[in-house]
Amino acid sequence: MTYDVIEEVTHSKELKDIKERCVTKGGRRDMCVAITEMKEESRKEGRKEGRLEAIINLMKNMKWSAEQAMTALDIPVEEWDLYKEKL
Repeated sequence: MTYDVIEEVTHSKELKDIKERCVTKGGRRDMCVAITEMKEESRKEGRKEGRLEAIINLMKNMKWSAEQAMTALDIPVEEWDLYKEKL
């Protein structure tokens, strides 16, 4: 019930995904697991935002290309397209 209210108020797709993964054997939802997963998702999103900000700053202040900035920040090449889409 609490999940459903929070999901409805926040319109959170991530919460819906987490909610589906946190169902116990008896069909109930484990709020502790869900909250832990939500916190981890928030941390990951914060790290991505921080990296994007760092890329932008390096491009602006150092006159570097996006590739140079991502190399300097040790961002894996596999993730470059994710950041380029947001520049």
